[in-house]
This record gives sequence, structure tokens and C-alpha cells, in this order.
Amino acid sequence: MGSGSSKKASPTILRGYRTELEHKEIPFRENKQDDVTNLEMQDTSDEDTVLVSVKQDNKQQTDNKEFVTTVDGSTRATWPIRCLTKLDYNVNAYHGGCAGLLLISTQFGGKGEETNVEAFLVSGGFDCNHFKHKSIFRAHEGHFSAENYLITDESGMLNVDCNFGINHLRLLTNDCRYGNLRNGTFIQGSDDGGSTVLPLNVNGSGLTMILCSGDDGQAAVYMVKSGFKDNKFLAKLFAGDDKFKFSLDSENIAVTGPKGSRYGLFHNKNNLTETADESHVFVSQNQTADGKSPTVLMEKVQGHAILVVLCSNSNGVEDSTVSCMYIVTLTDGKVTSAKELAGVYGKSYKQSDLWTFELKKGQLEVTGPDGPCKYGLMSNIHAAKKELLSSIKQDSCLATGETTPTKGSVKVSKTGVIGEVNKFSDIHIMWNHKVIMVIPGKQLKKEDGVYKFKHDWSKDETVAGLHMVRVFAARKHLKTDEEVFIELTGSPHQLTFQRPGVVYALNCGSQAYQAMNDIVYSSEFSQYANYDFDFNQGYQFKSFGCVKTNADIPNSVLKTLDGFLYVISRNGHGFGDAGQKVYYKITDIPNGSYIFRLHTNNTCENMVCNGKEVSHLITQHITKHKDSLDIAQFVGHTIDIDVEVKDGTFQFVTKALDQTFRHSEKIGAFALLDKKTYKEKSLSEIQKKEELQDKQKLADTVLPISIVVTRKELTIVGWSPNLLVNASAESGDMKHWNTTGDFKIGAGGYNTEKTMETSHSWCEKYQEINLLDHFSADYLDTAPDIQVLEWYHQGGCGGGFYEMKVDLLSEDGQVIKSYSTGQIGSVYNDKWLEASNVFSNYGPGVRIVGFSSKGKDDKFWAGHFGIRMSGAEVRVKRETKPAADDAYSDIDFKGMDSEKKSALDKLVSQILSDNQEILKDFVEKDSIPVDKQFEKQTEIVQNQALPRLTKKQNKRKKREIRVFVSSTFRDFTNEREEIIKKAFREINRLCSDRGVFFTYVDLRWGITSEQTSDGKTIAICLQEIDRCRPYFICLMGDRFGWSQTENKKDDVLDMTYNYAVENHPNLTWIEKYRFDTSVTTLEVFHGALNNPSAVKDKCFFYMRDPVKKEDVTEDQYKRMTSESDWHHQRQEWLKSEVLKHEGLKVTKFKTASEVADLIKKDLEKCVNDDFPLGTELTKLEQQKEAHSAFAELRCRVYIGREDYFKTVDENRSKKINQPFVLLGESGSGKSAFVANWVKRVEDLEPDTFMFVHFVGSSADSADYIKLIRRPPGKTCVEYPSELPPKIYLEGESLMARFDRRNQKDMIVNAKQTSNALYLKSLLDEVRMYGSFRTLTDKIREYLTADSPNHLFAKILERLEQDFEKGSNSSVMTMLYFIAPSSPVVVRPDLVRDATTAFWCSNRGMSEAELTDFLNVTSSVWSPFYLSLYENLVNRDGILNFFHDHLRQAVEKKYLSTKEEKKKCYVKLADFFEKMELNNRKVEELPFLLMRAGELERLKATVSDLEIFFKMSNSQEGLFELVKAWKTLGDFSLAEEAYMQKLGTISQKEIRQNSAHYCELYSKLGHFFQNLSLMEAAKNIYLTLIKQLEMNYGISHGDIIYSAHNQSWTYRCKHPTVIKSLQELGAVYYKMGEYGKAAEIYTDAINRQTKLNTPSEKIQVCEGLLGLASVYIEQDKMDGAKKLMTRALQLATDILGRTHHFVAAIFAKLGQLSYKQSRLEEALAFYLQDLKVTRSEVGTNHPHTATLLNEIALVYDDMNDVIAGRLYEAALTVILDTYGRKYVGTAIIRINHSLKSVQTGSHGSILVAFASQRELKNLRN
Repeated sequence: MGSGSSKKASPTILRGYRTELEHKEIPFRENKQDDVTNLEMQDTSDEDTVLVSVKQDNKQQTDNKEFVTTVDGSTRATWPIRCLTKLDYNVNAYHGGCAGLLLISTQFGGKGEETNVEAFLVSGGFDCNHFKHKSIFRAHEGHFSAENYLITDESGMLNVDCNFGINHLRLLTNDCRYGNLRNGTFIQGSDDGGSTVLPLNVNGSGLTMILCSGDDGQAAVYMVKSGFKDNKFLAKLFAGDDKFKFSLDSENIAVTGPKGSRYGLFHNKNNLTETADESHVFVSQNQTADGKSPTVLMEKVQGHAILVVLCSNSNGVEDSTVSCMYIVTLTDGKVTSAKELAGVYGKSYKQSDLWTFELKKGQLEVTGPDGPCKYGLMSNIHAAKKELLSSIKQDSCLATGETTPTKGSVKVSKTGVIGEVNKFSDIHIMWNHKVIMVIPGKQLKKEDGVYKFKHDWSKDETVAGLHMVRVFAARKHLKTDEEVFIELTGSPHQLTFQRPGVVYALNCGSQAYQAMNDIVYSSEFSQYANYDFDFNQGYQFKSFGCVKTNADIPNSVLKTLDGFLYVISRNGHGFGDAGQKVYYKITDIPNGSYIFRLHTNNTCENMVCNGKEVSHLITQHITKHKDSLDIAQFVGHTIDIDVEVKDGTFQFVTKALDQTFRHSEKIGAFALLDKKTYKEKSLSEIQKKEELQDKQKLADTVLPISIVVTRKELTIVGWSPNLLVNASAESGDMKHWNTTGDFKIGAGGYNTEKTMETSHSWCEKYQEINLLDHFSADYLDTAPDIQVLEWYHQGGCGGGFYEMKVDLLSEDGQVIKSYSTGQIGSVYNDKWLEASNVFSNYGPGVRIVGFSSKGKDDKFWAGHFGIRMSGAEVRVKRETKPAADDAYSDIDFKGMDSEKKSALDKLVSQILSDNQEILKDFVEKDSIPVDKQFEKQTEIVQNQALPRLTKKQNKRKKREIRVFVSSTFRDFTNEREEIIKKAFREINRLCSDRGVFFTYVDLRWGITSEQTSDGKTIAICLQEIDRCRPYFICLMGDRFGWSQTENKKDDVLDMTYNYAVENHPNLTWIEKYRFDTSVTTLEVFHGALNNPSAVKDKCFFYMRDPVKKEDVTEDQYKRMTSESDWHHQRQEWLKSEVLKHEGLKVTKFKTASEVADLIKKDLEKCVNDDFPLGTELTKLEQQKEAHSAFAELRCRVYIGREDYFKTVDENRSKKINQPFVLLGESGSGKSAFVANWVKRVEDLEPDTFMFVHFVGSSADSADYIKLIRRPPGKTCVEYPSELPPKIYLEGESLMARFDRRNQKDMIVNAKQTSNALYLKSLLDEVRMYGSFRTLTDKIREYLTADSPNHLFAKILERLEQDFEKGSNSSVMTMLYFIAPSSPVVVRPDLVRDATTAFWCSNRGMSEAELTDFLNVTSSVWSPFYLSLYENLVNRDGILNFFHDHLRQAVEKKYLSTKEEKKKCYVKLADFFEKMELNNRKVEELPFLLMRAGELERLKATVSDLEIFFKMSNSQEGLFELVKAWKTLGDFSLAEEAYMQKLGTISQKEIRQNSAHYCELYSKLGHFFQNLSLMEAAKNIYLTLIKQLEMNYGISHGDIIYSAHNQSWTYRCKHPTVIKSLQELGAVYYKMGEYGKAAEIYTDAINRQTKLNTPSEKIQVCEGLLGLASVYIEQDKMDGAKKLMTRALQLATDILGRTHHFVAAIFAKLGQLSYKQSRLEEALAFYLQDLKVTRSEVGTNHPHTATLLNEIALVYDDMNDVIAGRLYEAALTVILDTYGRKYVGTAIIRINHSLKSVQTGSHGSILVAFASQRELKNLRN
């Protein structure tokens, strides 16, 4: 007994999606019908106008002046026609729900007992035509059992699909709008316990519920089935104690029970015999707004009784109701028992047993779940009429808590809506899923005591399509003061605005539907349903035939985006002779020429439209458009046929003339289109372009499909493959079987796609297996066990007989041993049953197995209603032996070297070559769709190179913004400070979010004395401008800056001109500006004026207004004004030069704050223009950039021999499909050669795709796991197979500096300079050396280093000397241009700290990070960087070592101990920890803390949700997270930490940052799923989905119509919501909750009602494939095949047939075929994927390994020895990639251990079993 509501806990959500107004709740309706206000509305001929009356329907039976009201129905039809009846009951119950007991009786035969009965518990949903029901009692005598089906029409009225015969129905509910339960009759039993005659005539053909109780406490409920003649009846206990006996007294039923028994009769007809006037039982109907508050059901309870109580509750919308039927027993005024008899509930509940009953002060009270409840009580207690008049207490309003209900009605038409309501209310009008209008109550017009309103549709609302209109009155709840919504009568209503030229359109058997072309197909039900026996003896539909369900999901129907039209169809397989056709007739059609558009799943043998035979046109169309993998009767065909209308009528009929084609027609929908006015909807050019762009983007970005490694079934280990051929009719026919009888091939067997259906006479099949085709005679004479089995299932309408017989025969056909099941049946079981036997010890001589089985129905019906058979098997036992261990001793585990790689390539080539004929055969049969051009390219021909596929190269663009700031210094101190604090900080944050590195260079913070005395100032400044180009900022005031005149030279400045001109050829232009020019002027010309068009929009000048003396202090005025009149004139000239160029942006400013804002806005525009939102690099793109930067650096200076290039080019031209290998020691120039060769090819062949990977280019470049994850190209870079042992590079341009021959000879003759890296590094040092006099000694000193490592150690020493030590140290003093005496700043250990920062970091360091970390200015950093420039690589703003030799030198010199390393890691971690959260922080901090062993800090860091958020933006970040938590211990720590953090977030914060937290939840769900933390992932996704639906409900909301009934739901179909649902489905799948997984996947797929874009189609593919995986686990192979095939068709249309996503679907289809023992078909699918995979990523790839395992399983079942080699190859790849602990490794290992080894053509077969340790590893 439940003690409270099972209502789901309130989710952390913000706002519902069914209203667009922030303060509004979800609309509710109180009353569908108004039983007080008696508004009469007249009908109208306007088919799009609905006038709904609140007056009760005349079908409701009344007597005694409405004292008794019931909901009754009756219908009849002749055999075998089923019939319909409509009950005056609407399933939309709204607040409180509604529970009902439906009693049905049927008289179908000629004998008196030939009747059947059925009782249902019916639960009304809240709205949207939702309801649930459960059959709770059935009984029958005679041949036919009760088969009744409950459905609704478009308005939600309950219809019952009844058996043939005479049917009577009565619905008893707990809602007084639908009857008052007073039809019950009381009978007092005899005082002595004798027989009591009941007023129930047994010849009345009905169903009676009889409530019985006695003085001794015995109580029971019985169901009594009455015959229709010959005094036949059947009484069965329904609940309670079976102490009451029923007998016959004349024609009435008599009952014998304990003393003082009481009886209450509730009959389903009005044919009880006469009773006394006051023979009423007590009944009551109550309701409460709060179920938790006790509600009185009865007062003054005394004595004994038994009660039936119908309880219902609502806690939401749509199907959020629950109903329960209780049996309550009362004894001596006490509740002795209260039990749930039956219950049904919606998705928002977990159970139905939610109510408790107790007696308090003589009153029976009920307590239930939270929210509004309704109750209906039926008893066997006598009651007076007066008492019953007050027992109905349902006058209050459950929606608002008011004492009277809010009522109203609306009229909806194509022009608008008019209506009235009885109370002052706001009116809300809902259009589809949005509230489009709120009419305030004060605008309503009060007339005749009601409030009236009107609203006209706008032009935007009357667009072509199907629209749902709902109208609500809004009132305040009395207790909570919340606004609640009450739907008015006449709402909801569907409005149709049809496209021009559409005369008529109908969806056969399903709801109204708006097609992709906006044609609206109306519902068939109300137009063609028949309730009249006079029409064809009660036939259900005037369109004849019957409704056929073809698919579960609209989006799964093949070759159409309008699957909704094909899910349900009408076909000519109806009841009786008249039902063997489909017939539609439409009148009042204007005469003229039309297009008859037919939507069908199949051909029609005989279709006539307006006298014209059109079947051949349908057949021609279907034949013409047949594709491979089409599944018969599962394809959506659209055929247009020209027809003429001459008499105002259009009709068509289809009726098969030949038994072969009988029942083949399937009419899904049809439309009649005017040829003159109808125009097909088409895509615009813009839409076509967008679609093409979307396809191209998807081809590059769609993620691969995960293929699970298949494990060999342990149940068949040690047995041969199935020796029966076409065992389950998988070929679609009865090939290889000898048959008698009328077999039919149906869909969906046991673990198979097909089943064999039998008919009314015995259908038998027989097949012989010659065992000598598979085994040697010697082995067969050992009498190995032979296993035989088959699965069978009851017939389509239950019942049937089955028998299996198997004979073991000698070679001459003599029976040696036999087995038979004998005849089994009748079989009434809705599960598949197994018939099996194992033959043992049968002796020698067996050579043949004869397998036969047969079945038939038990009803002798025409058609195929007999036993179904599937999955027959014959297997022979193999000799086995166990494996020794699982040490992998039989596998060579030494990594994937070139020899293994070559062997693997050869093995794959052999597999493809050996099976080309099989694949070709399947292709020719159209069983597999292929790209013929691709097939030709990949055809294996000996000694022929693989085809070269090309792809155009895209020009690389660095993601870095480096800004040079030019100005004079002293007068812009305030501006600089404001710019750095305000502008640059914000720009840096913006760039960080975009994955762009921002650096500013401002050399006016100081030029050192060393730089000044050496004359390097101008060179340094202008070089930095080149590095920053095109970004240039210039602040201009009144000061001119450092300058000289011809008459008054500045020696130091003059020397800087000399140095720049002599050492930098590109700066010779400054010579003409030597005099009368400042350094700032040179910067302006170099940065902008020399080539203004090149820096347009990236160069900004800010000119400060002249300062006024009165506005500043005297000192400030002196610093901010011109040095002299001459300087003032020159500065004004410079400004004029700038202003001449209109393309340059010049802005004036007054204050420091103003210019900071201006700079910020200008740079923001630069960021948005160059790196717009959405262009952030993925991690894989970052890797590509790293390799490009690495290559670019090696192309700066390269002098190589042309014959090297010629050697490579010559070999490449031969098209040899083997790789070139370039050999050479580290540093010999291999990378430089490859980079330059690639550049040459790209320059000469811009369309040739080059895939380049440099080991050493990044921290990840040597990681082979990450290498295989880089997107592969079609062609790899090829290298020459042979090079000289040494590479000598003669560089005269580099040697030009040597003034002595012996210096050049010294270098050339040194052995170590044959290493290119050594030579380049040495020449760079020589070039930068400052003293020519000591150059020889310096060269000699460097040459003492015998390797690049030692040379770099000397370079570090030189850097220390230059930048840390001595009087010339560049960091000893800082000298400003205008203040040579400025104080010095000391920065010791510059080299050590900078290089160890590079060494310790994860990716490297940006310049901004380094200057901050080192605490140096640009003037200190820039010369140091320029000195180290040739030894560093810049990857989009991140600097790191050019070569590993420098890294090793730094480690040896500065970090030789663990302690030193840890100290450095910690120091750098401290630096990044203080940094604002950005991508760089999360890239470095966790890595550094892990390396430092700082576990507590590491845990605190990765537990931070914002850090987690940033890290999970990339795969590499996720890998780092996994590594971090693995380092910290168990992954459950991550779940604990993150869930605890989530618990601390307030709802207010979530509300304010909803989008961010939704993304966070999504990332957490994905992370938990990857770590197999499924329970946590499930909870995360459940919360996420609710929140996402709130966020996107209005913008992406939609009505999701059910294709299988007349209900609908409101759902959000935003792509993020769909993706989250798919992820949740995957979680349930992995948890083994397949039913829930199927439900979630189906929901996700059905939400995608319109597939307009390629992205939407791919998302549907992912959902279909996920659901297919679930179906396989549920043994729904037929369904899985259809879903996969549909996914394959959609994906192929978007991505082409050679994309990895499409190829992986082939593999999934192969796995499905393998599961059904269709080995050749499975092999063909696998081979197709293998060919694509091989061309995409090569053979050494995990996906290839998975395919090799799948192919090995096929070969294994074929007893082919190559299976072992395939397993070993797969294991080698998997072990090399993932290691031994990967689950896929364990599965392949077990498969390998279980492999079949056949010794000779007829030798013994060995099987090695996996060890227990491997099986445990697999389970883990």
C-alpha cells in the first residue's frame, strides 16, 4: 500500500516550454464539457470551424429523470467483420484525472454459451488525447476469446474496436460528467445463508460485476459472463475470498453465501429483471484539490461490506495522470483489507498504488498523492435514493480551488477565434507551442452574465500548414495565488491552411500531418469511421481494408522524409470478402485535370482511379527507383498519376485479382492536386548553397561511429557453425527446403529478421545435411554429439500446433537414430519456445542429418494464423582442449615495427583479394550500395600503385595578435598605464576565449645601455614591427623624440643607423631618413606609411589634443610639450604625412581613459574580424598548426642539393605504393628536407593533398595514440628510400661573413658539422658574434663541442654571458631614449628561468607569459628573444624549443635532479595558478601539478567546475582530466567531487547563467559516461534535458504527433536537446536498461519531425543507430536491420559512400548479419568498411583491428585457418594502441583463444578455451 505520491522530484529547471510569457505556467483545462451551462451551438458547413456543445450527448443513457446516468455503447457486425462503437467519454480528464471500469460483452455464435467478456481499467490522461488502459478480466466460451482495442478519435472521444457479433459496453467512472454509478443494484442475502436469487437473467448476454460480503467477514468480487440463450453463464472470482457459489434458478442466477450476505450488482446493460424501488447500492463520487488531505468517501460506516474504489490523480500535463482500482473490505465497522486490484500510470509516476484507506469516527477516509484527486466508490451497501442524491460531491473547481468551476466555450475558424467565459479571466490563445495572444480580462465584454472575447489571426499566422489552436482562461489559485489555466470547450482545435492547388489530401489510418512540402494530409478517422450496422453489416471503415502498421518510427521509413505518411497504411487485408480491397470516394471535386499523388509502401496489382487502370504506373515507378538494401514494404514511394475528374467525384479502388498479390497494396496517404495551380515547393539558391556548405562541414567534422568488438558466443563454442542453409528464410524465400503446405515468410523471428508462418493445414519443411561435406568419415565414426533445435511461437491470433523431427541417417538413407517432439499444442504463449535435442552415443555410420518441422493453426482460418518457426540449427560437437594461460605468450608483443606493418598490409590485401568475387556478387545483386569509382580505384591489382586522391590546401593563418605600440615615452606615461590596465587586459581575455594569443610590444619602456652603445636600437624596434605586422598602434602628441640633424649629430643614434643598414638589408631605406628624423618617425614609416594598404584596418593612430598649461602641473606641461620649435615643426610634418593617407584610421583624444577605450574598441573589431566567434581551433587543428609552424621554421633558410629532390620526385612518379624512408641521425636535416620538399610540391601542385607529421613539433607529436587520432589524408608524405650517409650543406651566403679562409675550412672540415642542426646552430652563433678579432678563437671554442647537445650547452653559456654577467649585460641597466641616466634594473638568472620554463611547460610559453613570469620588460625580453630566435619555434604565439637537443641541454645544465625539476614545476604551477581562468591555465596547471606530485593541489584544481569546463573543451584536455583522476586514485572520486560541487550551486545562479551550466552538465555527463560512471551520467543528463527544454522550448518547441494514435506531445527539438537525449539513451543502453534506452532513443528520433538540413539528418542517423543497438540486445533483428538501413541511406546521401561514418554503418550491418549466421553477407559488409578504412587511415588503426576481429569470427565459423592470423593481427594492433587492460583487447584475446583450428580438409577440430583470468578481465 503506497503512502504518498510517486511524483518525480522537481528538477532544477527554470521555466516550462509551453508558454512564452515569463510569469505564466503551463496551460491547463478544468472541464471538457460543461454540465451546468447548457450552451447550444448550431453546426456549420465550414469544415474548418468547430462548434462544440457542452450539453451531454444523447448516447448517455438516463432513466428516473436523470437519477441514473451511464455511459453506454452497443455495436454489431457479422462474422468476421470487426466493428466500432463510440462512447460519450473524452479521455482528456485534466485536473484530477479520471479512472473508469469498462465492461464489454460480446455474443458471437449460435450456441448459448458462445460469448466472451472483457473488463478494462481506463485512465484518462491530462490532455493531448493521452490515455492508458489495462485489460483486467477476460473470459470466453466457444471458439473466440475477447479481443477488444481501445482507441480515440481526433477530439479524444473514446472508441472501442470490438469483435464481430453483438457487443454491449458500459463505462463506470469516478467523474460525474460521465455517469453517476447509480446503476448498481442491491440484493440482501438470506439470513440463514441459503440461496439468493439475483435479478440477472443469464440469457441476456452481458458482463456483471457482483460485490459480495457476509457477516463472517468473507468478501469477494465476482465477474459473471451471461450467455444469450440455453441458460448458460460463467462466474469467476475477480478478487477476495472464493466462498460464494453461483447456480441457476430458472433463468436467473442464484448465489449462496455466508449468513447476512449482501450483494451489489453492476451490469453492463439495462436488462436486469425488476427489483424493488429502493434497491440501490451506495455509491459516491468525490474530489479534492489536495490528495494528501483526507477525503470522506462514506459516512456512518457500519457492519460488513466490500467496496470497489476508483482513484485518480494528476501531477502534470499530457499523460501525467494515474488511476488505480482498489478492493476495500469492511468488517464490523473496520477496514480489514484494502488492496490494489489494478493500476496504470503515466511517465511522471513510478507506481499506481498511492492511496490509503482508514475509518475515523465512523467515516471512511482516503488519503492519496499530492495534487488533485477524484474518487468513485461502488459498494454492496444498501442506500436510499435521498442519500444518493447527496453522494456526488464534484462541484468545486480542482484547477483553482474555487467552489464553482470556470467554464466557457470557443469557436475557432480560419479567420480567428471567438468565445465566452463565465468568470472574469485573462484569455490566453496558444498557436502550436507558443502563446501568441493574451487578452486581459478588462478587455472582455460582459453580456448576459458571460464575458465575451474575439481575436483575428494575423497574416504571419495563416501560413500554409497544420496548426493547433488552444484557448485558456487564466485564474488565480485560491490558496497558492498562482496563475492556473483552464482550457475552454471547443479547444483544442486543428486549423488547416492548405497550399494553393491542393484540393484534397488524406493520411490513411493515422493523424493529420504536414508534409515536408507543406501539404496537410487530414486524418482519416472522423471522415471514414462507421458505427452503423447498415453499412456493409457494420464494417469499421467506409474505406474498407484494414489498418496495417509498417514501422514504429516515422524517420525509419526508407527513402522518404515524410515517413509519417507510411508508418500506418490501409491495405486490402480486411474482414470478409468485402474487406479485401481499399476504396476511397471524394465528392464535390471541381471537374478538371489533376495529379493523383499516391504514397505507398508496395505495388498494387489492380488499382483503378476514376475508371483508369494505373497499377502498371505504380509498378514501373517502384521498379525504376529500386536501390540496393531496399527492404520490401518498408520503402516510402511517392507516385504522381494524371487523372481526370468529370462528374465532380474522385474515387479509386485497389483489389488484388490474383492470390499471389493479395494484400500487397499499402496505401499510406494520397492527395489530389490541381495541375494548373499547384506548384511544388523547392529550395532557393541560397538554401542550396547552405545545404552544400553544411554537407561539406559535416564531412570534415562528423565524429566516427564507435563499433563494439564482437565476442564469440560461448554457447556455441566447441560446436560447428550452423549446418542448415537458409535456416530462418533469411533469403526471403524457402530455398534449400523441401516444403509442403502454404508457408509465408514474415518479419521478426527469434534473433532473426525473418520467420516462417504456417497456415490452416500442415505446413512442413525438410532439409538434409551431408556431414561428409564438413567432416571426415573417421571423425564422424567417433559419434560426436549432434545438437538440433528450432524456436517456435504461437500464431498471429494465438494457438497453433507444432512438431519437430530429426533423423540421423547412414549414407544409404537408413535411420540410425531419430528424435521427435511429438505434436505440441495448442500453443498459447506470447514468447518464443525452444524445441531441442542433443544426439549422443549413436555409434558409427552416421553421414546425413534429416531435419524436418511442421506447424498449423488451430482455427482453420484462411490466411497465415498458424505456428511461426525461426532459428533452426544443426551443429556438430568439436574436439576441444583448454588454453594454458593468458600470458599472451603466443602473441609477439613488441610494438608495431615495419616488418609487422608490412605483414599486416599483406594480410589485409590477401583478405580483400580473396573475397573480391563475394563482394562483387553482393554488389551485382544490389545487396550492398557502393561507389563504383571508388571500387575501381581500390580494386586490388598486383604491382599497381594505390590511386592518389587529392584535396586542395588551405592557407594557414596564425592565431596570434601581436601589437606594436609606438610613441615618444615621457609624454605618454599616463596613457600607457591606462591602456595596459584597461584595454589590453580586456583584449587579452577576449583573445583567450577565442583561442588567440595576444601580445603587445612597447619598447619605450626602456632601451638598455648595451643596446644603445652597440647601436642596435633602430634594428630592434623595426624588427619587432615586422614580427607584429600588420597590427600597429601609434600615440602622437607634441614631442618628436630621439633625433639628430646633419649639423648636430648624435653619435649613438648615428651608430644605430649604421648597424641597422649594415646588418639588415631590408632596412637600407632608413638611410635617407638619417637626419631630421626621429626613431618614432622611422617606426611610423616602417609600420604604416611605407605600405599603407597592407596594414589597412589594422593600423591605428591616436593624436592627442594640444595640452593647455592651466589644465596640468608645470612638470607635466614640460613633459608633454615639444622639445623645441624645430621639434614642433618636425612633429607637425609627421602628423601631416599620416593624415595624407585616408585609408589609415586617425582618431583624436583628450584623456588617457578616452584613448584606452578607443584602443579597446578598435582591437575588439580586429579580433572579431580576424578570429570571429565559432572559428576557434579544435585540438586536432591546433596539432596541425604545430606541424605547420614546425615546417615553416625549417623553410626559413635551407640550402640543399637539387638531386635530393630529384630522387624523391623520380620515385614518386613511379607510383610505387610503398613508403619512402629517409634515414639520418638526429639533427642531420631530415625534417628540413621534408618540410622544403613538401613546400615545393604544394607550390607546384596546389590541388595535391599533403598530410605532414613531424615528430618533435609539439609535446604530443611523438604520442602514437594521438598520432592515429589526427585526421588522416588520402596520401601520406613520401620519402626517398636512400640518401648518402652524410649530408654536407655548402652555404656560401652563410659563410660570407668569414674573412679568413681558415675559419671557413675549420668549420667545413670539422666532423661534427656534417650534422645539419649542428652546422646551422654554429653558423647562427658566428653570425651574431660581435668581435671579428676574436672570432677564430670563438669558432675553435665552439668546435670543442662534439655533438649538438654539447654545442647547445655552450650556447646557453654564451647567453648567460650576454644577458646576465659583466658590464655589457643587457639586463644590468635600463636607459630611456631621452634619459640616459635612468636607474638600472637587475634581472639575474634570465637564461635559466626562461629556458627551464620552456622545459617544464606542457605546450610552451607565450611572450606575455614569459615577461610576466620573468618579471622583465619588453626591452629586456626582446633582445634575449632575438638571440634565441633561431632555436625556438612559434606555434600560434606559444614558444618552445626548436629541437630536442636544446631541451636536453637545458635539462642537463639546470634540471639534472628530481628536486630541481620539482622545484621548477612548482614555481611554474604557482605562476599559472594565479592567472585568470583561461585556456592556457588549464593546459598547464594540472600538467605541472601532476609532474610535481602536488596531489592535494591537483585534486583541488581538477575538482574546480570551471577548470573542468575549460579542460573538457578538447579531447586532450579530457585525457589530462582522466590522467589526473587516475593519478589521484579511483574514478569515483571524480563523481563525488563534481556532484558535491554541483550541490553548492544555487538555483539563482543557474537561472542567471543557464546556458553555461547546461554546457557544463553536458560535459560532465560525457565525462562520467567515458569513465563508466553510468548512474552519475544518467542523473546529469536527466537534469540537463529538463533545463535545456526550458531554455529552448519556445525557440525550438514543436508539437510531436503520434503516428500510431491520435495523441500528441509538446517537446523541444533543439539539436542540443536531441544530442543529450541520445547520450541518455546510450547511458541506459550501457546500464543494460534496454527498455528505457529504446524509449529515450525513440523520443529523440520522433522529436525531429522535419529533417530540413544535413546536420539534422546526421543527428537522426546517430539516433537510429543507437536504437538499432538496443533492438539487437532485445532480439529485434528485423527492426535493427531497418533502422541501420535507413541510417545508411541518409548518411550516404550526405557524406557519400566512402566516408568513414558510412563505412562504419556497413560494419554494424555486418555484425547484425553475423549474429544471424549469414556469414557471406556479414563478410561482404565488413570488407566494404575495410576498403574504406584502409584508404582513410591505413591498416595500423584500432578500427581496422576491430574489423579484422569481425572478419576473423566469420572465417572461424567457416573453419578457415586464416582466422587465427586475423585474430593475431587484430591483437597486435590493439595491444600496440591500448594495451592489455582495454576491454576490446580482452574480447579479441578470448575470441583468439576460442578459435577453431582445422587440421587438414577432414581432420579433427581443436578449440582452446579462454582462461578464467581473461574471462574475469572481460567482465570487468
